[in-house]
Amino acid sequence: MHIAAKLVALLFGSAVLVFFVLAGTGSLGIGTPEPAPREKAQVQPAQNPPTSSLAASETPAPSAAPKQPIAPATIDEQKHLRLAREEAEAERLAALAKQHAIEPVSPVKLHYRVKVRDGGTLEDNGVVIRLAEIEAREADGRCTDKNGKDWACGSAARIALTRFIRYRAVSCGVPDGSEQSEYEAHCTVGGVDLSVWMVRQGWAKPKPDADQALADAADAAKVTRLGIWRASE
Repeated sequence: MHIAAKLVALLFGSAVLVFFVLAGTGSLGIGTPEPAPREKAQVQPAQNPPTSSLAASETPAPSAAPKQPIAPATIDEQKHLRLAREEAEAERLAALAKQHAIEPVSPVKLHYRVKVRDGGTLEDNGVVIRLAEIEAREADGRCTDKNGKDWACGSAARIALTRFIRYRAVSCGVPDGSEQSEYEAHCTVGGVDLSVWMVRQGWAKPKPDADQALADAADAAKVTRLGIWRASE
């Protein structure tokens, strides 16, 4: 009886052991369900910034091309330009003076190397010629501008007449048909009467009994405030 009980208990224990082993292996369909497989996370690719904006921000602005240095004009070029300007100005003034031309008294004489003594006097080889019908300051004459400042108007008149004549021949009328050591005459350069030209540029005044052309030239100089007319004297 005692042995039989032990045998029954042994068989029961074995059965229980087998049951748990089978349950652990899942053969009986009992146990913890397997977890559902995890879905792989979809990795979103990183978005690159727009190429155009990135290029615009990172690409350096093109630098301006270096300016090529301008070579300074040579001495010969400067001299040529200055002479061209002086010649153009002389032609312009000559055209203005021709509007009030005065025919020189015949006969005339050509003077090729005149020296300008002042705004109204020429000299050629010891012969002194005063420009007819005008009054001009001496070479050292002074004037006063509108601000009351003293300036060398006599010297300025002499320089203006010298530049206008330059190296050109001067044609002057000979009084009474005979040469004298000093006389008054109308002289021209390139067909321009020097008396009219000096008055028109404001460097001389017409005499009271002067030709109407000189009076008109003086009025024009006053209107444009040239020479000594830049300020009231």
